[in-house]
Amino acid sequence: MKKIVLFLFIVITSKSMAQITITSADLPVIGLSYVTATDTNFTAAITAGGANQTWNYTSLQNHSQDTTSFIDAAGTQAASFFPTANLATFDVSAGSYTYFISNTTGFYINGATTGGALGGLLEFDPPMTFIHTPFTYNNTYTDYARVQVDSGSGFGAIRFIHHVQNSLTADGWGVLQLPTGNYNNTLRVKCVELSTDSILLDLFGTGNYVMFGAPTVSQITHYRWFANGSASFLLNIDADSAGTTATNADYLVNYSVGLYQHNRSAFSMQVSPNPASDKVHLVFPQTIQSALLKITDAQGKLSDEIAVSQNDLWLDVNKYKEGWYFLSINNNGQLLNAKMLIQIGK
Repeated sequence: MKKIVLFLFIVITSKSMAQITITSADLPVIGLSYVTATDTNFTAAITAGGANQTWNYTSLQNHSQDTTSFIDAAGTQAASFFPTANLATFDVSAGSYTYFISNTTGFYINGATTGGALGGLLEFDPPMTFIHTPFTYNNTYTDYARVQVDSGSGFGAIRFIHHVQNSLTADGWGVLQLPTGNYNNTLRVKCVELSTDSILLDLFGTGNYVMFGAPTVSQITHYRWFANGSASFLLNIDADSAGTTATNADYLVNYSVGLYQHNRSAFSMQVSPNPASDKVHLVFPQTIQSALLKITDAQGKLSDEIAVSQNDLWLDVNKYKEGWYFLSINNNGQLLNAKMLIQIGK
């Protein structure tokens, strides 16, 4: 998930040198696809910000590459849990989705499915700001994001809360030099991310949670370079908590707009009736030779695994608790997903 969060944008090179403003027109769109490289061994002092700077990062190495593509959030695996998200990315290897909100005020991380093809849900509520718009040199912006994860219910239930304060400062503008080329008009945004992690327990099964131990506080600093264009993120450097020494870098290798088509067959498993209270009929788009149907609840817990070797299946759902479930089959590399709602007695 980290690479997805770090590389949300791509940039088109500008020819003239000038201070710029990042607006909503520079945010990602459906069909944007890009390749980024990671230098895992990059360590250096963070260079100064300010006006009319030249940042030389031509020595960055390409230790690994990753491809990310933006798709329409509507119709994806967990779209109903992220109703305000209008963009998503899909991690083929993990079978997981990350959801984003793009609007006139900025670009926000809304959440993700986790834990493999049918993992649980991780939701930022409120969502976490990646870039605020409009944003220009010397602008500042602070926001707060929160993730809550509940494990179990009743006596001994555990609640994990991750709280993030993001402080953004556009601390420089100028030329950015990368192994892939020079970018004349860029805006550097310094992001200080202060995280507080808390664990709470429901000691008596009453739904009232109390703090377990002291909260854990940590801080990391990101430096991100943006430029105007149909997309706009170019470079991310992670630094230590003080923001003085780089620890990792990711940069643009290549990109395209409007060429990526998401494999909609991943959503072609039919579930009826849905909602269901007794039996469900699953119909697959092709005959399954030999695979496992995995059923996971909305908290990410694996509820069932069923061997499948035909093109449909009747499923007794009385043994499941009420709520949303994700269904998945990996049929020789093709991922088939669906979701179903169980309402016992309805």
